Amino acid sequence: MEYRVVHKDSIIGERIRAARKEAGYSQEALINELRMHGYKTPSRNTLSRAESGDLDALNGLPLGTIIGMSAILNCDPGYLLEERDHRYYEVEFVHKKTGLSVDAIFNIVDIQNDALKAVLSRLIESQNLQFFLKVIDEIVKLQNSESHGNTPLLAYEMEGRSMSVSKLRMLEWFLAEHIREEVNTIAADFAEKAKCDEKK
Repeated sequence: MEYRVVHKDSIIGERIRAARKEAGYSQEALINELRMHGYKTPSRNTLSRAESGDLDALNGLPLGTIIGMSAILNCDPGYLLEERDHRYYEVEFVHKKTGLSVDAIFNIVDIQNDALKAVLSRLIESQNLQFFLKVIDEIVKLQNSESHGNTPLLAYEMEGRSMSVSKLRMLEWFLAEHIREEVNTIAADFAEKAKCDEKK
């Protein structure tokens, strides 16, 4: 039976308690689930002390029990054991590789509509993605500039009159129009594919 040596500043107990509550389990219910799945179960008192950070109780939890908890509470064992920053290894991997926030990743994961997932996938796959990102980066810079009282203007002529417009407003409109065109193209492709599928 394998045990871990838990140090005095450990937050393993806090993570077990937070994951348990988020999953909607009482301490007794979690112990019962562990028992049903064949894991060595702590007493209610031991679990309570462990969640409160009691070192003796934490060090008395077999590694297999913590792995069982992670399976029942739907989180990575490494998260409970303080080896990872996020509850899910996949989320931490994507976060570190892409820089996307955890909330952004979960928002993508939570999309239930397959058609919306397909549209989002096509947008990300698009050759225009890097172009869109550059425009967004320029918009952010202009927003920062305007917040400091500097409003860059673009000059143009209309019906022989000299006009000017905020460069930020123009770029925002430009980006919205191009994304709209991209989405319309993707939607048209899906509609065409649906027609072809109906004929088969």
